[in-house]
Amino acid sequence: MIEFKNGSKIEGISSFNNVRSKRSELIGFYCALCNDVHEDYPIKNIRWIDDNMVCKESYEQKNIRDKKIQEIEKNIRDKKIQEIAKRLYAITGTSWHYKYDYDYYILNDRGEYIAQTTYDDLSTSKEHNVIADTEFIAHAPDDIRYLIESYLELQEQYKMLENRNKQLLDELHTLVEERNSLDVNYPNL
Repeated sequence: MIEFKNGSKIEGISSFNNVRSKRSELIGFYCALCNDVHEDYPIKNIRWIDDNMVCKESYEQKNIRDKKIQEIEKNIRDKKIQEIAKRLYAITGTSWHYKYDYDYYILNDRGEYIAQTTYDDLSTSKEHNVIADTEFIAHAPDDIRYLIESYLELQEQYKMLENRNKQLLDELHTLVEERNSLDVNYPNL
């Protein structure tokens, strides 16, 4: 017997020769992370966050994002850059691109609609460079990711130089102490 959190119970699942039918291995459900309904989704791939069912793919992406955010909080000193990085890892999908279909659309890596830079030519003007604006928005996640990674590399190099500088200062201090400890009397000539 299977008992669910809401108190309902199932006595058993009918089977033929102890093998469940293909249908009993699939389920339709609302995924709290995708904000979408999955149909004929493998039951074995469902994950739980609190009392919410989520698909395995979104669950894994959330874990990656959570780890990235922890890494950001640990490794980035600058609070403004931390905020930028957190916003980057909260976006839909990992990278974006654009396409033209009477208007310019921004899509994520799964082909899902993100934004539109013109609305039936209502927002176009001489000052509005639609193609440049669209390219900028579509490339922003990858560009920001690159800048953050570069920042982290420079920060790491800075730490290494800082440590080397400390080592050299310690060595210099030791040499000065040794020199000062020498009690050498030079004869007056």
